[in-house]
Amino acid sequence: MTNNIFLIKRNGTLFAILVAIGFHYLFNPSESLVAQLAAILVRLVSAAVVSILIFAISRPKKNSTKLVYAFYFISIWFLLINFPNNTSTLVLLFSFIGFGFLISAHLAADAGVGIISKSFDFLLAFWVLSLFLQVFIYFLTSEVIDFHQWLHPLSEARITNVGSFVRFTGVLIEPGTYANWVYGLVLLRALSGGKLFDSLSLVAVLSILVTLSAWGASVVGVYLISYFGRNITLGKTRVYRRAVAITFVLLIIFSVIYSNFTVEFAEVIQYFEGRSELSDASGFAKLQAYQGFFNVFLRIFLVGLPVNYDFCGGCLSSQDAGIFVNMAVRAGIMFTGLVFLIIIKCFFRRYGAIACICIFPLVFAKYFYFEPLFWVIFGCCFLDIFRESKILSRNLPHSDNVFRELGPHSLSHSLKNISRPKINRPID
Repeated sequence: MTNNIFLIKRNGTLFAILVAIGFHYLFNPSESLVAQLAAILVRLVSAAVVSILIFAISRPKKNSTKLVYAFYFISIWFLLINFPNNTSTLVLLFSFIGFGFLISAHLAADAGVGIISKSFDFLLAFWVLSLFLQVFIYFLTSEVIDFHQWLHPLSEARITNVGSFVRFTGVLIEPGTYANWVYGLVLLRALSGGKLFDSLSLVAVLSILVTLSAWGASVVGVYLISYFGRNITLGKTRVYRRAVAITFVLLIIFSVIYSNFTVEFAEVIQYFEGRSELSDASGFAKLQAYQGFFNVFLRIFLVGLPVNYDFCGGCLSSQDAGIFVNMAVRAGIMFTGLVFLIIIKCFFRRYGAIACICIFPLVFAKYFYFEPLFWVIFGCCFLDIFRESKILSRNLPHSDNVFRELGPHSLSHSLKNISRPKINRPID
């Protein structure tokens, strides 16, 4: 095992790229033109390949066995709700949850955390660069390249227009999918490598604006509030000034672009107004899903409904209502509330209260309840509860960490020095 890790570390970048490719096909949803089963099979095979690769990197720690108990509890919970029906759907759900927890367990292992977290860096950079390249080629040739179909031959991206603007997707299937999955990966990088507010995350979140996603626009606003708020709270004036300068430059660029494309931007504003009024097909589906959710609210407060139960009267896509609503209907409001409480608590311990608002968009993210990306995020947060305070103190930007590092004896000594100031006597 030691020799394997040594060889992998020598080729760490190459190995991280291989893992990133596996994560791309595991996380990235697609729709097969032949059969939906083919798209699911691609994700399951990718999950198996990723599992083999990460087993070559590390072995989970002992406290990771708590994820096994969590997996048993979640599996039994869904079985009791659905028994004896929906077997195939439950097998898919348990497979994705199991793979998600397995990845989380390996992320917690010191031996492999560097390479696995680096693979998330490569994957996020690849998704963002694919979007920028798509935009660049469009402005050069007026042609939209479907990068998603290049990597997923059985699938096809849904690239639409808003007036004169194109809603780009990069290598993902939809503009909204790009917004949701990129932000989910930003949160996952925050858990795996403490990179919630680094340059790559900032650029990735800002790139969401290119997709003209209404949910994505709210994400950018929430993220920037958290970003600037944290820097102000920590007194990082240099970082804060640099961020203000970057924002100021972006505003100037935006003003120049707006002055040359006034009519086009008016169409975009009109589009967002329509989306905010929920007057289109997607908005109507959301209203149906929310109405169905409130209709069964009391029934699902403690225990959810079977996964084949149509709670929204055949709405176009219950996924558009957000993962909280979807999971609450299938598992119960109390269960779902506990899941999100664990996630919020994790981000609070790592980044402080101001960063917790970054979780708010996740509540409305368009994930199905079985999405592996979400379960990796939850698995990391669940294990974070059992982490030692010494590990947490590395990431917590809080004054209490200073007292933890000083210890009681050093602290009392420091207080004595404060209460008894040294008097400099004049030299005779």
